[in-house]
Amino acid sequence: MRRADFAPLREAGLDDAQIVEVAAVAAYFNFINRVAPGLGVRLDAALEGVADPEALRREAERLA
Repeated sequence: MRRADFAPLREAGLDDAQIVEVAAVAAYFNFINRVAPGLGVRLDAALEGVADPEALRREAERLA
């Protein structure tokens, strides 16, 4: 990342602490989404459709 990459976050009103928090949450989800499958963790059947990455991508596109 470069200093300019932070501009949209600052324009949205985030301060340094909030930017660190966003980065930490993103890093945690990145981590756990790789560790869990490696350990054989499977979602409950009720969550499979909700957590489907393709479904989440389509929903994000629909909302954009």
